[in-house]
Amino acid sequence: MALRRKVLLVIGGALAGLIITLYLVSQSLLLNSYLNLEDQTVQRNVQRALNNLQGELESLSRSTADWAYWDETYRFVQDRNTTYESANIVDSTFAGLNVNLMLFIDNQGQLVLGKAFDLNTSRPSVLPSGLESSIGAGSPLIATGEKDEFSGIVMLNDVPILMASRAILTGDKKGPVMGTVIFGRVLDDARIAQIAQQTQLTLAIRRLNDPQLPPDFQSASARLSPTSNVVVQPLNNELVDGYTTLNDINGTPVLYLKVELNRDIYVQGQASLSIFILEILVAGIIIIGVTLILIERLVLSRLVALSAEMETVSASGDPSARLNITGDDELAYLGNDINRMLHAIEQAQAALRKNEERLQTMVTELEASQSELLENDHQLQMTVSRLETQKRQFQRVNEFVRSTVLQMEDTIQRGAAIEEVMQYMKNVQKEFSQLDLMK
Repeated sequence: MALRRKVLLVIGGALAGLIITLYLVSQSLLLNSYLNLEDQTVQRNVQRALNNLQGELESLSRSTADWAYWDETYRFVQDRNTTYESANIVDSTFAGLNVNLMLFIDNQGQLVLGKAFDLNTSRPSVLPSGLESSIGAGSPLIATGEKDEFSGIVMLNDVPILMASRAILTGDKKGPVMGTVIFGRVLDDARIAQIAQQTQLTLAIRRLNDPQLPPDFQSASARLSPTSNVVVQPLNNELVDGYTTLNDINGTPVLYLKVELNRDIYVQGQASLSIFILEILVAGIIIIGVTLILIERLVLSRLVALSAEMETVSASGDPSARLNITGDDELAYLGNDINRMLHAIEQAQAALRKNEERLQTMVTELEASQSELLENDHQLQMTVSRLETQKRQFQRVNEFVRSTVLQMEDTIQRGAAIEEVMQYMKNVQKEFSQLDLMK
C-alpha cells in the first residue's frame, strides 16, 4: 500500500474516531442538557395546565360566593319562594356563569333547588346520578360554618365535575349559616378544549379506572408516584407528553391529565448537535487537507526524491555514487546513513575483488597440482599393474620350480637315464621361455 494512502487512512481513521467520540460525548452532555430542558418545559406546562384548572375552580368559587353571600338567596333557602327561581335560575344564568349545575341546600342538608344545564346544547338537563351521595351528610361540600368554602373535582357517574361550595350568608357575610350553594362545571371534552385554547396546550384527560386506557397512559401510570407526580414521556421524535394525576375533593387520584407538546427543544438540540458534528467534520477535512499538503511537501516529496536517487544509484551499479543530501532532519540523517552504507558497500566490494583474485590464483594452483597428482596417480597405477603382473609371474615361477624340483627328485629316485633327464631339462627351458612371453 502506498505511503500516501496509509497516511490518508491513518488521519481519516483518527478523524472518524474523534467525530465518534465527540458525538458520543455530545450525545451524553449536550443532548442530555436539551432533554433536561425539555423535561423542565413539559413540567412547567403541566403545572400551567394545573394552574388553569385551579383558576377554573377559583373562578367557579367566586361565582358561587356571589350567589351565596346574597340576601335573596339567604331568604330563598328559608321561604323557598318561586319568584327567586323564576327570576334568577334561568338558561341565560347558566350560560353567563358557564356552569352546568346550581344546587341550593338548606342548613338541614335538604336540597332546596337543583338544576342542571347542558352548555354544549344550551338546554336544561337532568341532574347526574349519584349526586345525593356527594352532597349528603359528611360531604366536604356541605358548609357548616361561616368560613366554610370548598372546591375540587367530584366524579359523578364517571363524569368529572368541577364543584365549588360556599356557606349561605347575608349580603354582608354574616350568619347564621342558612345552607350551602354549590356550583358545578362539567370537565368534558369541550371544556378541556376551551382550557387548551386558553393555555395554547394540547390537553387530554382519562379516568384512572378507564378499562380502555390508552397504552401511553398505562405506561405513564406505572411511573407516577407521590415523589414523581409529573412524568415526561416522549411519544416520538416530534411530540412529547407530560402526565400527572388529578385528585378529587377527598384527595383521591381520579383522573390522568396529559399535556402534549412539540419537541422543539429536542429538535433544536438535534439540529445543534448535527451542526456541531458537521463543523467538526468540515474542520477535520480541512485539517486532513492541510496535513496532507504539509506531509507531501516536507516528507513524501523528499522520500520520493530519495527513492529516485536510490534507483539511479542502483541502476548505475557504481558503488562510488552518492546521494545528494539537503536539510538537517531525520530524512537528511537517513540519506547520510545510506551514503555511509554505500561507502561500506564500496569497500566491501573492493575487498571482495581482492579475495576473488586470491581465490582464482589458489584455484589455478590447485588445478595444476591436481593435474600433476592425476599424472602421478596414472604412473602409480601402471607401476602397480606391472608389479601385480610380476607377482603373478613369480608365483607361477615359484609353482613351476617347486613342481620341477619335485619331478627331478622323483626322476633321480627312480634312477632315470641321462637322456630322460636331458629331455626333462628341455621341457623346463621351454616352460621358462613361455613365462617370458607373458611379461
